[in-house]
Amino acid sequence: MAIQMEPYSLDFSRFTVQLQDAELKRIGRDPYLGLTQELLVHPTFLVLLEGSCQLRRGSRVCDMKTDTLYICKPGGTISLNSDRESASVAVLRVGMYRPSADSKGHLEPINGQGAFPFPEEARLPQPVKPTERCRAICSLCSCEDPILRCRAQIETMEFLLEVAEGHSGQMEPALDPIEGVKNYMEEHLDEPLTTDRLAAMAGLTAKRFTSLFRKRYGASPHDYLTRTRLHHAVRIMLRPCQKLKDVAHAVGYEDEFYFSRLFKRVYGLSPSQYVIERKHRTAVYGSSAGTGYLLALDVIPQAAPLHPKWSGYYLENYGTDIPYPLEDRRMESTVDSNLHRLRDAEPRLIVCPSDLTGQEKEQLESLAPTFLLPPEENESWRIGLRRLAELLGVEAKAKRWIREFEERTAHAKARIKAASGGKAPAALFIRMTAEGMFGLGSPGTLDYVYRHLGIKRPDMAPRDGDEEERVTLQQLAFAEKEHLMILVRQDTRTLMEWKKLLRTPEWQSLPAVRSNRVHLLSSSPWREYSPIALDRMRENLIHLFDAHSAGSGASVRQLGG
Repeated sequence: MAIQMEPYSLDFSRFTVQLQDAELKRIGRDPYLGLTQELLVHPTFLVLLEGSCQLRRGSRVCDMKTDTLYICKPGGTISLNSDRESASVAVLRVGMYRPSADSKGHLEPINGQGAFPFPEEARLPQPVKPTERCRAICSLCSCEDPILRCRAQIETMEFLLEVAEGHSGQMEPALDPIEGVKNYMEEHLDEPLTTDRLAAMAGLTAKRFTSLFRKRYGASPHDYLTRTRLHHAVRIMLRPCQKLKDVAHAVGYEDEFYFSRLFKRVYGLSPSQYVIERKHRTAVYGSSAGTGYLLALDVIPQAAPLHPKWSGYYLENYGTDIPYPLEDRRMESTVDSNLHRLRDAEPRLIVCPSDLTGQEKEQLESLAPTFLLPPEENESWRIGLRRLAELLGVEAKAKRWIREFEERTAHAKARIKAASGGKAPAALFIRMTAEGMFGLGSPGTLDYVYRHLGIKRPDMAPRDGDEEERVTLQQLAFAEKEHLMILVRQDTRTLMEWKKLLRTPEWQSLPAVRSNRVHLLSSSPWREYSPIALDRMRENLIHLFDAHSAGSGASVRQLGG
């Protein structure tokens, strides 16, 4: 049985198109902005011009091809990564509008809500010509001359028409038999799936299939299938009253004793021991901060937000241990799917953010009792950790973690001071959005940085907790010795404004820019307030000041991740 893929229609004639921004991304060589989990505001078109590059859409990864146009839906997240040779990718952010349903001649934008009218991939009919056109669009879009920028709009429309002309009517998608087989594996774990059978489904030899699969997913088909089966087995085991034999059969193992040995080899515990270790049936809802509290108590939740943009650290380090991944609360239309997964996880306690709405609280408490984390204030994480530990009966773990945290903080304070020539360094923390630069806010985080790590607060620093107080370039011009820590929101509009700011003479003349004292913060961990996040921030700052003392790095360093 070969994998079949549905045809689709590629028709741009129904839409009004406006190029918002275009740029050539040098993946792996850009000192300012590696494209890391950008939140898309507009439909975004990507073309690999040269080199080797991986595209991540949400949690899905694919190797980009030079003969394919990648179309990304607004409201989602994308990132580009090259772990081998560097790559050049054309990124076209295009506003697309269609007639509104009110029949009054109004136009409405295509956004992240509802069905997206285009496929995710389309073959470029003539790879060389579209490549040249994409380079021209990116070059024209960056020009100051409005006539040339208008030419970029025309070239964009021509490019889209060329793609559409190559696919009249119904068209076959850019075939991806490897992903099709992977999806089949995940949906049929209880079947006997050999490498030969899977290769036949992809229409490839076993050797070729294994090579392509390993290149795409970093594991052989057999290892990937084993890992996926065991991860699904964990979900079943953590449900009440599950027999080992039934669990093994549900994930494709006829011999429960072989399954038990395999499980212990992978997880280091037998299935029964694993269930005992996970006796705290907890879940996290809303944001990754709850996971940062539970992990400090050596408790791994059964369900938690695992999104590569907002909780990438937990996804990378604990993703295989959390059997019910949830969507982040900031994503559109996630409430129903999250409630469904929480219902399957059957938690006995749900850890939630303090700003939970009344409706959310009512829905969650129909599943299990909730624990609201304290609002972010000075030292409020300690109160939250102790209260949560008391509720779970692990007060000793909370006391030990706090004691060790204080020891690590004292060591870090001394190390940062030593790396700064024996004097406490000064640093200004700011946040950039499409509307401008503002204070970071985050009063608990800034209290830890300034009061506990001993970093000096500059006189021009905005008030802690005030995210609306603007920061101007004129203010930054007076930062003669301070470090500038900037969190640039990773959405399309903000990145466009950030790119413009970097080119201005006012920015380039700032003392911090000229002295390599500008550092980019990552939203993970710097927009999360939890014990684990503070731990990570401290390590980030140690690395930053050590690197600055050694004089290494580019003019803008990426901090976090």
